[in-house]
Amino acid sequence: MKISTERLKQIIKEEVEKLHEFHGEETETPPLDFTNLLMELGQILKTWEEKEYPSDEDRYRSYYEDVESLVGKYDPCAHPGQQCEEAHEGQTHEECLEDKRESEDEDLG
Repeated sequence: MKISTERLKQIIKEEVEKLHEFHGEETETPPLDFTNLLMELGQILKTWEEKEYPSDEDRYRSYYEDVESLVGKYDPCAHPGQQCEEAHEGQTHEECLEDKRESEDEDLG
């Protein structure tokens, strides 16, 4: 199955919007630098468009690894290869993020 660049851009745009909605509009300073995130996404898309892959499997593996790396860089509660519930039993992803925010606030204050 091949995926068009336009479809991939749409998927990424939808995921960024979901992330933005998750963090809410009410925060004064967003937890992510969306400008840098979008610039990195743009660079990834350009690379994907220009790069030759030996097979579709290699292409999609590369897509997955690139996105996983980017998520790991911007998600303060990233656990590559694990769900949050596996990484910290009894705690949801949202609870993990809240703990991280409180910890950061304590470090600043």
